[in-house]
Amino acid sequence: MCIGWLTCIPAVLLPHSLCRCATANAPANRQMPIASVVRGHYKKKKTMSKILYGILVFTILTSCSARPIKNKLTSNLEPVVKIELTLSAFGVESDDFPSIDAEVDFQKKTSKCRKWYYNPIHKDSVYSLSQNELKQLSEILRNTNFDELKKEYTVGKTDQPTSTITVYTKKKKYKIKDYGLEGEYPLAEVYHIVYKY
Repeated sequence: MCIGWLTCIPAVLLPHSLCRCATANAPANRQMPIASVVRGHYKKKKTMSKILYGILVFTILTSCSARPIKNKLTSNLEPVVKIELTLSAFGVESDDFPSIDAEVDFQKKTSKCRKWYYNPIHKDSVYSLSQNELKQLSEILRNTNFDELKKEYTVGKTDQPTSTITVYTKKKKYKIKDYGLEGEYPLAEVYHIVYKY
C-alpha cells in the first residue's frame, strides 16, 4: 500500500495524466491520459442523462393520462340561472364609495344594478350590463365549481367593503360572503364585470 501511494504522488503533479495506484501486478509508471478518461466519463454521463430524461418523460405522460386533474374550473352540470350581488360600503371610511345591489337573470338575459351612497350628496343611479358582459359573466360562472368555494372570505384589515353573492342553479343555491373583496377565482372577475363604482 505504501509503495502505491509513493508511486502516485509524482504522477498527480503531471498535468496530462491520471494516476492509478500501483499493485504487484501493474507497472508503477502505468498512466492514462486525462482526455481519454474525461471522454469516457462524458459518454457515460450523456447516456445516463438520456435514460433519466426518458424515464421523466414516460412518468409525466403516464401520470397525466392516468388521473383527471381536479380543478375549480370544471364545467357544472347545472347552469347558473340567476345571481344576486350586494356590495356593502358600510364601515368603509369613504363617503364616496357606493353600495351596489345587482340582480342578473341569465334565463331572461336581463340585469338590474342599483348604485347608492350613504352620503346624500351623491345621487343614486341604475345601470344594466351589456349583452357582452352578460355573456362573459355566464361563461365565468358556468366554468366554476361552487361546491369547492368557501362560504366566507375575510381579510385582516378593517373598514373594508363586503360583497355577498347568491348563485342560483336549478337545484341548488350558493351564498358567498367576501369581506375585503379578496376571495378566490371567480369572485374578482365577477366584481370587475358587475360592480361599476
